[in-house]
Amino acid sequence: MFYLVLLFLLVFGGVLTVVAVDNLSTPVHVSLLLWATPDLPIGLWIVTAFLLGALLLYIVSAISAWHERREIRKLRKRIGQLEEQIASARASIQTPFFNQPAAVPRSITRPLRVQPNTPASNVQSSLPMPNFPN
Repeated sequence: MFYLVLLFLLVFGGVLTVVAVDNLSTPVHVSLLLWATPDLPIGLWIVTAFLLGALLLYIVSAISAWHERREIRKLRKRIGQLEEQIASARASIQTPFFNQPAAVPRSITRPLRVQPNTPASNVQSSLPMPNFPN
């Protein structure tokens, strides 16, 4: 995409240069309401119009960037304030539940004691065995 835009600008600039050089010998004057400009070549008027357009675009872009930079600065300050509020809210919460690890019941932590090659009736378990009807 970048090369396509670059090619377009080069072709457009080349055509503009050819038109400006070809029309350097034709003097014209421009009338703006009551004021008339001196006779200048039309090629010079074309180049001047494009340069003034580029200058105007630059000025408008610079003003827009300045406003956006101010807004970004305000938003960064607001983010800082909100982060401070969150930090103070977290510090004000004083519940031991969140600060301590969960307690695990002793019956779950006690391992099953199984001797190798022993019948199941001799196994000592910390969990009760269910009673199923026959």
